[in-house]
Amino acid sequence: MYSIQLEALAEAPYSNILCYPNPTPPQIQLRLKELKDLGVKEIILDGRVEISGLKVLGKGCVSIVVIAKWEQGEAALKIRRIDANRPNLNREAELLTAANKLDVGPKLYKYSDNFILMELIKGINLPQWVKDLKGRGAASKLRSVCKNLLDKCWRLDQAGLDHGELSNLNKHVLVADRVEIIDFESASTERAVRNLTSAAQYLFVGGPVANKARRILNLKNQDIIIEAIRYYKKQKASQNAYHQLLEQLKLVKATKHTL
Repeated sequence: MYSIQLEALAEAPYSNILCYPNPTPPQIQLRLKELKDLGVKEIILDGRVEISGLKVLGKGCVSIVVIAKWEQGEAALKIRRIDANRPNLNREAELLTAANKLDVGPKLYKYSDNFILMELIKGINLPQWVKDLKGRGAASKLRSVCKNLLDKCWRLDQAGLDHGELSNLNKHVLVADRVEIIDFESASTERAVRNLTSAAQYLFVGGPVANKARRILNLKNQDIIIEAIRYYKKQKASQNAYHQLLEQLKLVKATKHTL
């Protein structure tokens, strides 16, 4: 891990991060100005992904994510790829703003056409967290994390904001001092919401940690879980259907009712 000043981003190999995958002098200068306007001072090269031998937090079809230092400390910086399938990151920033109003997602600080500067969440992905979970209190910890995550999914469902990629929690949910949904680049308000159904199916039905999660919470009948998820979908994310699903997952105390 090491940091570089903004001026160094004008030269290879660092320019490959700033303007991946095809840096050009005009784009480099445009983006350096944007970063200065956002208050970014340095870029910290660290993470599990490598670009041109340089470590970054993440790399996707739309963007590269790195750690940045700005006026208020460390942040996550999303950088639009030159070959991205969108002309700017404005819509993603708007959807992240909407999620923030629901107390969901990393806090948005600033954004421009090519950058989103947001809260840096230092945690591990949820599937790995579940795999590592063991010992006394495991059920209580799992119950708390799952309940908090599904609460956030339900709020997104209620608001009509679909994240779009929660069928795979590996890259999109982190557990730190809180559990958080990240990366809203595929989010939309124009399609049917599937946040809670996708997350619940991954966690308790078909995902790689589902067997362990059910065992820890003593969920013996998978068919009941599937039926509760279907009922939630049929009831269009109603509060009553959501509460019944939480009961079937043993995340809240059960009351008398029928599906």
